[in-house]
Amino acid sequence: MFFIDIIYLLALIIYLPFNLKLVLNLKYRKLIKRRFSPDIEPDNKGSIWIHAVSVGEVRSLGRFVSLLQKTDDRRIVLSVTTPSGFNEAKKIFKNIVVLNGPLDLSFVVKKFIAKIDPDIIILNELEIWPNWIFAANRKKIPVTVVNGRMSDKAFERYKLFSVVTKRFFRGIRLFLLQGENYRERFIKLGAKNSSIRICGNIKADEAIFAMKTVRESGEIFKMLGMGIKNKKILLFASTHKTDEVIFIPLIEELSNHYTIIIAPRHVDRIGEIKKELGKYNVSWVVGKKDSVGNKVPIIFDKMGYLAELMSISDIVFMGGSFSSDIGGHNLYEPAILGKKIVGGPFHNNFPSIGEELIKNNAYTVVYDKGELFDILMSFINKRTNLSCESAKSSVIKMSGAIECSVKEVLKLIN
Repeated sequence: MFFIDIIYLLALIIYLPFNLKLVLNLKYRKLIKRRFSPDIEPDNKGSIWIHAVSVGEVRSLGRFVSLLQKTDDRRIVLSVTTPSGFNEAKKIFKNIVVLNGPLDLSFVVKKFIAKIDPDIIILNELEIWPNWIFAANRKKIPVTVVNGRMSDKAFERYKLFSVVTKRFFRGIRLFLLQGENYRERFIKLGAKNSSIRICGNIKADEAIFAMKTVRESGEIFKMLGMGIKNKKILLFASTHKTDEVIFIPLIEELSNHYTIIIAPRHVDRIGEIKKELGKYNVSWVVGKKDSVGNKVPIIFDKMGYLAELMSISDIVFMGGSFSSDIGGHNLYEPAILGKKIVGGPFHNNFPSIGEELIKNNAYTVVYDKGELFDILMSFINKRTNLSCESAKSSVIKMSGAIECSVKEVLKLIN
């Protein structure tokens, strides 16, 4: 739509002067070029076009894509918004087409649709773009949202523009939602009740599958350069600055009792974490533990190993949980491993499993560094292991979303 294009272009004009350094970067310019025009040839068999935003969403689609391939012979095209998500998709999906996602300008979207020639467009979670939906509607291409969810903040933001959003929410043929708790929000924003199905969270199925591929603990200890386990292992997983200001002041004391591993959400922040540890005179090692001893925390510097780190840990502190903007990270993974989980009060990205785990005492919520220290120290003298069978049961109970989603998608296009 011309009006939406004008809004985007005005936003771009405002954005450019403040980001000239980024715009002048060669890699960034190449990325923008790929987002204007897809490197793909038409396929007369038709295509299933799936779109995801970043690394987490890309990883959650593994089994969904695999089951689609087994049940339908159309070409699958996956487009991804962020550079890190695109790189992850290229690693994971070797036998499908992976593209940088289009900019939501009407002429760009038309070009992508013409080249991909999709029989359906599948948007993951809440990637809803107006021009994309309007262009698909004009071509009579059904659009569906899989693994759909609506956070509190997203809901409030969409409500501000509900006069406009109702139009493109109604342009989506099918919403496959993570839970019943989201139905009313989507309806208020314009979705028809008849277009909504509850399939559950795909990440529950992905967590169950991922755990089957975790290596033996001996191999993981070897990767970390660790010998015999003589202390409980405490993993700070997917951490952000908002989490680190809570636990870093406690590390020196906690290191007397735990072997500590810090796995930041973004590995490019390791320098920042080192600097923060230095303020408290805490030494560290990156990647591997060395001969310095048990009191030295390991800062893990690789992506894609979080499930394995969780598997050898006794306690998992879940990052992102001290910020309502972040809303916590994937609780299904430590839960299916039966781990004792500790974290802050925010799990709005995973409300269903978060509430279930709290109810079953598998997730202990803390509000500040004092509470975190007390709960971690209370685990030290427990002779029994800290495994939580109820956490595993919670995930298994919520599984089945992938089969449900594929079934509904195939009904729509066949």
